[in-house]
Amino acid sequence: MPIARLEPAAWGECALEDGEIRRFSIGRLTLHCRRDGDEILLASEKDDDSRPNDTDLLWYRWAVKEGVTTLHLAPRLPDRPVVVGPEQPFHVAPGAEARIFVMVPLVAAVELSSGGNADEPVVLREFPTETLSQTWFGELEDGELCYWLPTIARREVEATPGEDAPRVRAPVRIVNGSTDVLPVSRVCLRVGGLALYEKDGVLWSNETRAVFRGGAARSEITIRRGPPPEAAGGRRVGFRREAPATGLVARTFRSLQRLSLWPGDED
Repeated sequence: MPIARLEPAAWGECALEDGEIRRFSIGRLTLHCRRDGDEILLASEKDDDSRPNDTDLLWYRWAVKEGVTTLHLAPRLPDRPVVVGPEQPFHVAPGAEARIFVMVPLVAAVELSSGGNADEPVVLREFPTETLSQTWFGELEDGELCYWLPTIARREVEATPGEDAPRVRAPVRIVNGSTDVLPVSRVCLRVGGLALYEKDGVLWSNETRAVFRGGAARSEITIRRGPPPEAAGGRRVGFRREAPATGLVARTFRSLQRLSLWPGDED
């Protein structure tokens, strides 16, 4: 078996010669891609895995059509909502607003390219760059399974290439449209409706805007179209998992001081 060199991940087309292995580094994740004739083989390992050589990897195999020699490597967000806590809990005064950045761990998807056709690309497998803990958000009778991300929401963030490389910067603008002070210590963000953009080697999502109306009212949630101002002019590299919901569909801030964001498109 040929020795494969480790390459930094480049989102887009990945050509594979017959018998060739390519290895991509995405944070702590190493992704192995291999082609044997009309078969595609994929494997992964993380920095803390103990594997003496490639022969001990768990390879996933796919039979593909004759002539398929190119894969597509695409960044994605997790397949469930994420619950995060800011670096320090804060309060939003009535009529004020605050902007935070949720640092969402990246998922690397290996796809068969659609070849320019209208059909969606075929996803062979997704590889999370981090092991995510599960948590339950909401009440016992009215909640959902999410991923918990401890202390990965920031009030300020710099777009430094290489820093937090396997994470996506997801801006959230919180507007307090009520007459009460709004405490923020937990945020639940549904990432399925967000697209991904790359600028100068940094990945960003659309900005989510949440307007809190107070009491038991539902928050008004929208997603701004296109990249955020920090990534103006960036190229789109990842698509939404699902169409954004529209209307007032967000769970509100509650006594547990949690906000659930279910985004819808903003006109």
